[in-house]
Amino acid sequence: MAGSHIIGAGTTISAGYTIGSSSFTLVNNGVAGSTTASSGVYSSFASDTITNSGNILGLKSGGDGVRLTDGGLVQNQSGAISGAYAGIIVSGAAGTVTNQGSIGGPVRGVELINGGSVSNAASATITGNYDVVIKNAAGFVNTAGKIQGGHVGVALEAGGDVTVATGGTISGALAVQLTGGGGAIFNHGFIGATGGASGTAISMAAGFGNALNIYSGSTIVGTVSGGNTAGGTAFSALNLYTGSGIGTISGLGAKYTDFQAYFVASGEWVLSGTNTIPTGAQLYIDSTLINDGFLQGFAQIEGFTGFAPSLTNSYAAVIKGTDLGVRGTYGAVGVVNDGVITATSVGGEGVQLTFGGSVSNQSSGTISGGYGGVIVTGAAGTLTNQGSIGGVVRGVELTHGGNIYNASTATITGNYDVVIKGASGAVNTAGKILGTHAGVALEAGGHVSVASTGTIIGAPAVLLTGGVDNIYNHGFIGASAGPSGTAISLATGFSHNVRIFSGSTIVGTVSGGNTVGGTAFSQVSLYAGTGTGTITGLGTKYTGFQFYSVFSGDWLLTGTNTMSAGAKLNISSTLTNSGAVQGIVQLESTGAAPIH
Repeated sequence: MAGSHIIGAGTTISAGYTIGSSSFTLVNNGVAGSTTASSGVYSSFASDTITNSGNILGLKSGGDGVRLTDGGLVQNQSGAISGAYAGIIVSGAAGTVTNQGSIGGPVRGVELINGGSVSNAASATITGNYDVVIKNAAGFVNTAGKIQGGHVGVALEAGGDVTVATGGTISGALAVQLTGGGGAIFNHGFIGATGGASGTAISMAAGFGNALNIYSGSTIVGTVSGGNTAGGTAFSALNLYTGSGIGTISGLGAKYTDFQAYFVASGEWVLSGTNTIPTGAQLYIDSTLINDGFLQGFAQIEGFTGFAPSLTNSYAAVIKGTDLGVRGTYGAVGVVNDGVITATSVGGEGVQLTFGGSVSNQSSGTISGGYGGVIVTGAAGTLTNQGSIGGVVRGVELTHGGNIYNASTATITGNYDVVIKGASGAVNTAGKILGTHAGVALEAGGHVSVASTGTIIGAPAVLLTGGVDNIYNHGFIGASAGPSGTAISLATGFSHNVRIFSGSTIVGTVSGGNTVGGTAFSQVSLYAGTGTGTITGLGTKYTGFQFYSVFSGDWLLTGTNTMSAGAKLNISSTLTNSGAVQGIVQLESTGAAPIH
């Protein structure tokens, strides 16, 4: 039978108050219980509600402030509830406790024996040795205030959820313990072991799915166990979300153990100190991560639709993987490196992007792999290099086309050093591209530009197949075998233009790929660069060209030059011949008479 009673302010019921019916509401504004009361409020009936703005005391030895033996609701407003054993105990059915005041007991703060929930407001405090205990069914704890346990802050013995709001605190020798079921923890505030960094902040149940959700601006002091090792049947995840400001985390694999996955889910996060991703576990980046420390194990960047994830490896920071250093997948992603990214196995790739994306390797950056330095597949890739990139087999490979810029401070090395295929590619270098076999290989055409400080070396230095190509040389293109080797080889059946600027150098033979009378034509074009240009070997060093054209500047033609029947030497600027020319020389006026 439903009923209600109000204990008025100034009224004391020393013996405590016993509720005699179900669905009863007791409002206490006075004092219920005393040092002689086993329970300040007691009920053995279902669905009772206690609302307290006064004091509820069960201070007799073994006593409880409130004891409900068939479930119920306790609403502690500005009041205090305390017992010699426990503040509140609810058994028989699920219990609900909301607290805006203080609840405490030497052994238990709150104990819900058949599951339930505890909500602790910003103004509220719960204290006890085992401070909040929920067992036999899932428990739910939400605190914006303080939960201070001597031994355990929160213990969920059948799993459940724990949420710590901004400003909220859970502390204990073991701050949060989940056993007997899977659970999720959401931390916006503070979870801390009273033993400090060497103590245990969180322990989650083995054999159940668990999630630890950490929001930027929050703090965890002490070690954290997700409960499950890599390769097991149950899965534990550590998820990083945006909260307040930039988040910082350290100790993956040491402070945070027994997780199969570490997710940077939203916001901007800094990874500091030493971090080790165990074999079989992974670090997933769906947002922004800055690595300022040492990471052992590879990082996976996930470019799902609607996300623009990125990884920055800071100056002197290290990412060291076995088969991969960094992998990007599910969409175009970005990698910025000013430290070291390396993959140590024979087939290792320093950076592997499987859906396209961009890599910016800065001046102190090094990217290396046992197979390749940077490999981009699935869509076009963009690489900007100011540091060092290298692989045993590939320096850089873009399998779906793209662009590479290699700055004057930069070096790319590999057997096939730069390979772009599947679509047109562009390579611009002011630095060094040093290939054991091919320096630059464009398998679907494109252009190669070598600045005045740039160098491309290989065997051949530049190999262009499968498309129309343009080469702009202000610097050095050289066959590793010297003059007898091949500097440039261009594809047959496509039109090409090799633009040579005065002051530049080409060592080795150059094949334009086409014969006179074919449907495609190739041309050597001479332009003003630095000083007077010199060229020799037309028809011997330079073969497979239909046209040799002097477009600008002063040029000197030396040695023996023999052009194939039908090929032409066109002069639109100034050419001085100090050798022998076999073939047609044609002067072309472009507004001012050329000098020959």
